[in-house]
Amino acid sequence: MHIRCVGHILNLVVQDGIKKVDKAVEIVRWAVKWIRQSPSRIHKFTEFAKVANPGITKHLKRDVPTRWNSTYHMLEIAQAYEKTFDRYDLEEFDFRYEIEKAGLSIPSSSDWERVRNVCHFLKPFNDVTLRISGTLYVTSNTCIEDIYSIRTLLDDAISDSSVCDIALAMKLKFHKYFGDIEKMNLLLYFALILDSRNKVKYLVILLEDRYGEIGVEAKKKYIMDFMYELYNDYIRIHSPSSTSSTAESTTSSSKLGKRQNPDFMAPNPPLRNKLREKMKTNIVESIGELKKYLQESDENDSEMFSILDWWKVNSPRFPILSLMARDVFAIPVSTVASESVFNTSRRVLDPSKTSLKTSFSSKIFDYENQKLRDVAKERYELFVEQVNKTKESHDLKVDGLKSLLSKDVNKMEENYNLFHGKLDVIAGVITRLVDFNTEYTKQFDAKLEKDAHMFEKMEEFMYGIKES
Repeated sequence: MHIRCVGHILNLVVQDGIKKVDKAVEIVRWAVKWIRQSPSRIHKFTEFAKVANPGITKHLKRDVPTRWNSTYHMLEIAQAYEKTFDRYDLEEFDFRYEIEKAGLSIPSSSDWERVRNVCHFLKPFNDVTLRISGTLYVTSNTCIEDIYSIRTLLDDAISDSSVCDIALAMKLKFHKYFGDIEKMNLLLYFALILDSRNKVKYLVILLEDRYGEIGVEAKKKYIMDFMYELYNDYIRIHSPSSTSSTAESTTSSSKLGKRQNPDFMAPNPPLRNKLREKMKTNIVESIGELKKYLQESDENDSEMFSILDWWKVNSPRFPILSLMARDVFAIPVSTVASESVFNTSRRVLDPSKTSLKTSFSSKIFDYENQKLRDVAKERYELFVEQVNKTKESHDLKVDGLKSLLSKDVNKMEENYNLFHGKLDVIAGVITRLVDFNTEYTKQFDAKLEKDAHMFEKMEEFMYGIKES
């Protein structure tokens, strides 16, 4: 069940190929190393690059010879600065002197062409390494496809004269680990089949491309037999019958030490036979999950498709099969990501870092401290400027609010004065109405008294007429 790290295998494969171009790689490696040994050299190289290769902003990188991808990145960046290296050779006499002293030569146009061919050839290997080293997605379901694509790439490269020797050396190492199915871990094939976009159909396509139509059926049968055997193990472990038997054994073990009636403990043969028939039925139903899965149509491949979400949704239909898929998809095909967590290569002191003179080291520290002070000063000035801008905007907002408030206060005073004037008018009108009412009441009372007096005289007159 052990899976070799595919990243380490690719490293071994590519290392054998890089040895075939060791001279060109060594020249570029020495040139990059010599330039990066001094800040002044890096500064001059950067200034030359602005003229000879404008628009390129990548920095030269040193490689670790035991890691082919770091060598690839070093070559990929260095080949873009071919004109800059030529200009540097013309301006710096020490560059040619030191490289010839080391038994090498200045990179020629043929060397750069060789490096470009190597970088173009190794780019798919770098893409595969990055893909299998991921930690936020499943990698086991696409590993077989990547391996077969690399095999196809090596077969095609053999016919290319520029990289033929590299491809031949790499293919020998590749065949050692991935030459036959028997040399590979079949869990990678199982992961390919458990991807609902592939299943057995895509497996057959890959096998036909590798072995031809004649040897496909034998290879397919070899893989599927082991897959069914593995599923049978999952059925025995996770089927309901095994779970119940485990619970029964736990219960019986808890009763050890207690005296039991032998007749009571003896199983009833008819019930035991019925239980066995039920267990066989459960096993048959569980095996049917794999057949049902393989007979269903494949899922459409899209960017939004997630293999984990698909099995999460379909786990009720394939309860045991989904457990197998969970364990298979959890297998990382590369240990690069986990090993990088504990990697201390960047913190190891090499001779170029421990041979600095005290005066030069102090200058470097002073330079770095000055840079830090300049950065801190710039950030402080920027902070003060932002504070002043914030204060100015705040003052402007306060002045605006004050002007708005003064306008509102003046308007309220005008409204108050207008309202007060209207109140005075209303009060005068009410006062006149009260005076008029009082005068009218007095006149009305006088008239009533006069009418009452006249009425008394009329009564007296009528009474005198009546007496006469």
